[in-house]
Parts: sequence; C-alpha cells; structure tokens
Amino acid sequence: MRFFSTLALLILSACSSASDFSLPTITLPEIFSHAPKTHEAQPPQTAASVDGLWQGYGDATLQALMKHALTHNDSIAEARARILEARSLAREAYTALLPSLDAAGKAGTGSRDNPFGEDALDSFEAGVSASFEADLFGKNRAARDAQRAKIRQQRASLADIQRILLSDLAHAYLQLRHAQARITTQKQAIAQARTQRRLSQTREQAGLTSQIDTLVSSRELSQRRAELPALRSLRDEALSRIALLAPNLPEAQQQALRTAAPMPALPVIAVLNTPAALLYARPDVRAAHAELASTHHAWAQAVAAQYPTISLAAFFGWRDNGIAPQGDVWSLGTNLAAPIFNFGRIQSQIDAADARSQQAAARYQRTVRTALSDVERALIAWRDQGSSLRKREQTLALAAQSRNLAQARYDKGLSSYLEVISAQLAWLDAQAATLAANHEALRAATDLYRALGEPK
Repeated sequence: MRFFSTLALLILSACSSASDFSLPTITLPEIFSHAPKTHEAQPPQTAASVDGLWQGYGDATLQALMKHALTHNDSIAEARARILEARSLAREAYTALLPSLDAAGKAGTGSRDNPFGEDALDSFEAGVSASFEADLFGKNRAARDAQRAKIRQQRASLADIQRILLSDLAHAYLQLRHAQARITTQKQAIAQARTQRRLSQTREQAGLTSQIDTLVSSRELSQRRAELPALRSLRDEALSRIALLAPNLPEAQQQALRTAAPMPALPVIAVLNTPAALLYARPDVRAAHAELASTHHAWAQAVAAQYPTISLAAFFGWRDNGIAPQGDVWSLGTNLAAPIFNFGRIQSQIDAADARSQQAAARYQRTVRTALSDVERALIAWRDQGSSLRKREQTLALAAQSRNLAQARYDKGLSSYLEVISAQLAWLDAQAATLAANHEALRAATDLYRALGEPK
C-alpha cells in the first residue's frame, strides 16, 4: 500500500512540474505615448488600417510584386521547410505515446550428441511483439508538447519573415520610384540650367552683364549634372534589391518596374493596436512565446527522467526448435526501471534545461520590449516626417506662385527671361525637396506597419 501511495505522489509531482508554466511579468503601458490623438487632422489621403496598409498605397504594381515575393523568395521557402521539419519531429514525439508492434523471426541450425553420433537440429521461430511505455510521469507527453510548441514557433517565424520581407520590398520599391521621379526632375532642372547659362553667355557678349553671371550659371549647370549619376545609382540599386527579394519576376513585371511611375499614395494609418494587442500582432513576439513554452516542456521532460519507467511487453508466435514439439508460444510481462546512481547526469540535464528556459524567458522579455520600442520610434518618425512633408508642400506651393508671377512679368515685358528661369529652377528644387520628403514619409509609414504587426 505504501508503494502505491509513493507512486501516486511521484505522479502528482511530475504533473505539477509539467503544468507549472507562466509568462514573465512585463509591465505594459495602456497606450503608446506617441500615438496620434483622435482629434488631430490627418493628411487628406486614402485611409487604411494596419492590415490594409499595402492596399492603402494604391499601387497595383507594388501589390503584384509582394504577391510574387511571398511565393518565390528563398527565405520564405526555407521557413516553410522548417515548419515541415517541426511537424515531422512532432509526429515522431507523438508515436512514443502509442504502442509499438514489430514482426520478428529467426532461424538456425546446430547438432546434438547421442550414443550413435550427432543429430542435426534445425530451429525456427516467428511471431509478433508489442510494447507500450506507460507514461505515468509525463516524460513522453512533455516531449510531444515541446515539439508542438516548436511548430507554433516556426509558423510565427514564417509570419515574421513575411512581415520583414514585405517591408523591405516596399522600401526598395519606394526608393525606385523616388529615384525615377528625381531623375525626371533633375533632367528638367539641367535643361533649365542649360538655358540659363546660354542666356548669361549672350548677355555677357552683349556687354549687359559681367563674366561672373556666366560662371555662376555654368557652375550651377555642372553641379546639377554631377547629381544625376548618384540618382541613377539609387535607381539601379533598388532594382537589384527587388530582384533579390522577389526573384524570377516575369518580363512584364520587370518592364513595369523599369518604366517610371508616380510614387504610391501616402496612406493614413489608424493605429489600432494597443501595447497589449501588440503581443499577438507581432509574429516575433509569438515566436519568442512559443520558444519559451517549448523550453519549459523540455525542462519537464528532463525532470520526468528521474522517475521510474514502466513498460509492458507481449509476444505471440510459433516455434520449432527441433527438440520439443512445434507449436504456438506467447509471453506477457512488465518492466520497471528506475535510476539509482548516475553521477548526477540527470540533475545536470535538468539544470541545463532550466538554464535554456531562463534564456528563452530573457529573449521573450527583450523581444516584447523591442517591439514596443519599434512602435514608439516608428510613431515618432511617422509624425515628424508627415509634418515635414506638409511644410515642403507649402514651400512648393509658394515656389509655384513665384514661378507663375515671374512668367506673368516676363509676358508683360517687365522682366528678363532669366528671372523666369531662376523661378523655374527654384520651383524644381522645391519639387525635388517635396519628393524627398514624400519618400521619407512613405518610408516612415512602412516602418510603422512593420512595427505594428503581421501582414494579413
């Protein structure tokens, strides 16, 4: 009776160890400190939720590019293979909870002495054997649960790779469209600067101005020409980056990328996630959570190894040993094995598993804090870049008014064409600055989407 009482206590102790799992305590704010207030005016663009951000860009080429990347990117394929591996290992761990059935057979020959010499003896045995380990202390269940947690971890890791892939692809695409727009603007500025220099040379030859004006216009033309190769490098780098992230693009999509097109629309992002909801929206946080659960189950498996192992075995078959009459044979038995002295090997395994669990807990806490920091920094950039863009747009509007006024004065004969050219160049410079500000605002929106969570 005492034996069964002790056994029951051991079982309860093992079950308690396996179920004693809780997340580390992390204090979360109720709201993000830099989230926009609901009463603040938003830019007059198409509104988009976090899940619909890419549609909020209103760019069919970008959406098609992302769809292609999700099915052709090498990192995505690798992550999917890791999920298949985790599923296979989970199935293997689950089989330890089930009985096993094996077929066995053996044959042999020998001899036996008798008063007249030797008799040849042929023996043969065939049958099936079954075995089952009674997982009273949860060792095999813990191994199964650890592998199941690894499946969740790999699925979340896949979602995280998709999140990072799409944001990286968006950055490359935005750089491409920005570079193409800047190249167009720069070529227009070079044409205007060339006209300005020609007029300066004509006025110098007529004795109306000094050589200084010609040198200034020549310097400005040279400077604008020098900026063009750098813009082309940005364009080519973006195309190369896109080819890496979304390999094997059809020719039609490649042509669509090479053809200059307007920048995507700037979406209005409704920040729907609270800090608490971010723990579920961010795939990297979910992956860290699953890893922590897996390490806990692995620790429970190590703890259960210090308890006895009870297994059942059965055999049924047919035997002919050449001596006794042939016939059916069977056996049924149980086996009990318990560790007694192993020089601390099991305790060392428990300590190592506990240390891995502590490491996973620290990684989980760091991942959560990093996610919160990512959102706060992205909100700051989104706010500041949006403000900068609005100021640049105001500057561009004033430059356009100055250009129109200079043209009107020239049409009435009140000023020279050089004044028109100067106003045109100032407007093109303001346009280039607005394009850069719009690019930075789009980058900030992409970073905010990346920080807020998983693509849908």
